[in-house]
Amino acid sequence: MENTELTYDELDDLIYSLRYIRDVSESNEKEALKCIQRAINMKEPELEAKARLSYINQVIHLNKHELGIAMFPSVLKYCDETQDYYIYYSTLWTYKWIIEHIKGFSKISLQKIEELYNDMEKRFIDYGATKKVIHYFKVNYYIAIGEIDKAKLAYKNYKLFSKESTLEDCKACQRDSILNYLNVTENYKEFFKVAQVLIDKIETCAEVPAISYPKILLASINSKKWEQAAEFELLTKKAIKFKHANLEEAYPLVIYYAITNDFLKARNLVEKQISFALLNGNEIDRFKFFLSFGLLLTKIKQNGKTKLKLKLPENLNISNSSNEYLIEDLLNFADSKVKEYASAFDKRNANNYYTQEIETFYNKYLTLKV
Repeated sequence: MENTELTYDELDDLIYSLRYIRDVSESNEKEALKCIQRAINMKEPELEAKARLSYINQVIHLNKHELGIAMFPSVLKYCDETQDYYIYYSTLWTYKWIIEHIKGFSKISLQKIEELYNDMEKRFIDYGATKKVIHYFKVNYYIAIGEIDKAKLAYKNYKLFSKESTLEDCKACQRDSILNYLNVTENYKEFFKVAQVLIDKIETCAEVPAISYPKILLASINSKKWEQAAEFELLTKKAIKFKHANLEEAYPLVIYYAITNDFLKARNLVEKQISFALLNGNEIDRFKFFLSFGLLLTKIKQNGKTKLKLKLPENLNISNSSNEYLIEDLLNFADSKVKEYASAFDKRNANNYYTQEIETFYNKYLTLKV
């Protein structure tokens, strides 16, 4: 069918399926974009807003967060202008995805992010939510900007609420998100207590515990629980296909492969993900990925190798012969990317948290042995 041949109901059904389909894909992303244009051509602003929400669903779950962030204000504007409360609920739910990822872009100022948090809080409270959901999102926000003491306070305030309210993530997603905080604060006793409910699948959802496995792998590495780490390396590989940008999930695996000297698996994973790391995605995830890549290269160098066969994008301008690179050149490249992101975030956040993270990371993992 051509764009103009769909009836209102047919387009509405297609948009709905793209909004709630679990199997996101590049083709569905393109289809959602076409639906926006179809709705515009039909002069149906309600369908256009729904189509934009469907598009945001696709790109957010493909980890193309910047595209969802750019699209979101137009939907919010539509809701404010029309008082369309049916779409407003879906928009508020989507607001959580935006607020969760916006902190990962260094060019977005803290002032702007704080304004969005305040706006979201007002809207959520007006809709019937409690401040629990605000504290919940601020835990990982404060971690992302290097304010760990504020993160601890937000976590404490989050735990004060036992009663559920509207617009909260499901229990499984909340547990998964809290694992990030417990990893960063190195509270492994509580980490594994929280994680066990997900491991036993007492609480699950469409994404959890699959996305929890790499977090548990990282905590297992940090706790030197090597048998458990091996188990969650396998579970992570089975659960995450790495056909899309999954830098956050790849990061613990690359660390594990570097520590265990499993360089072949590490190389294969880096080849799958490095193209995504060079795009305009979440910079915190890219920072972590290049940190793990640098660790891998350092470990390979310590094992006496000076060259590495690696399939990399052709536009990197790193000298190679038939995809064989000098380890030193790759190290310089990874180091430059890590320092680039650290500098950008430290400048925005007015601290040196990310620069310190580089030193902390290498001190922790270079000396770690199985």
